[in-house]
Amino acid sequence: MAQSPHNAPDMTAEALQEMTSREVPNDTIVAKVNGQPVYVSELILLYEDLPPQYQQVPLQDIYEQLVARLIDRKLLATEAFRNQQLEDKETLRRAQFAVEDVVLTAFVSQKVNALLTEEALRADYAELTADMDGMEEVEARHILVRSREEAQALIKQIADGADFAELAKKNSVGPSASSGGSLGFFQRGQMVPAFEDAAFALSPGGVSAEPVESKFGWHVIKVEQKRPVQAPSFEEALPQLRSAANNDIVSKLVGDLREGATIETFPPEGLGGEEGKAQ
Repeated sequence: MAQSPHNAPDMTAEALQEMTSREVPNDTIVAKVNGQPVYVSELILLYEDLPPQYQQVPLQDIYEQLVARLIDRKLLATEAFRNQQLEDKETLRRAQFAVEDVVLTAFVSQKVNALLTEEALRADYAELTADMDGMEEVEARHILVRSREEAQALIKQIADGADFAELAKKNSVGPSASSGGSLGFFQRGQMVPAFEDAAFALSPGGVSAEPVESKFGWHVIKVEQKRPVQAPSFEEALPQLRSAANNDIVSKLVGDLREGATIETFPPEGLGGEEGKAQ
């Protein structure tokens, strides 16, 4: 049966306090505060949370300062619990949210690491490079102006022998004007459709015979060269492959959990609507 926001089981302040004081197995103790251990894993977390410039300092060089900060932190936390600070609704909710975030991050990481094998990544790489087979990319320049008439006048000047790059520097209102309108190499799917279609239809050295309209304005396009798309090496593609696989794994995990769950959503009180909305 679905739980409403009014009867959902919440983690109590006592449970949160118990979690924070629970003994951590196989972890080195670096200090004790009123008998409560402070662990080396906490020291490392504190070190990793320092600003980048402080992380350049070897941990052992600031070990004593970090331990002192952890002791102060433990004293303050203990006093906060003793004063029932977590009875405050907002504080308790933030603490619960933080605990959930840490636990779910560890859980998702474990699931992803189990499935994100090199074999799986290499299969994804093979699929990626197969999709690139036969693909082409172009190197192009363009001149962006506000009206069709301006673009037509520029096309005539180019036909009469004017230098395309110089015209781009003097007339283009696009950010590439300073580089003579150069856009470098691009593949299909990286430019707006009208621009892309016109560019890939041109031969190397060709200039668009008619202005090309896009949401940015009117373009005059020149293609410098074309070449087959060079597939990246496995190592070069690895960050992209990992990111895509991670997203797929998490999406499937969440999808499976949603299928097995009974979910209802409720509008905030005072905004109208009494019935829960089943999902």
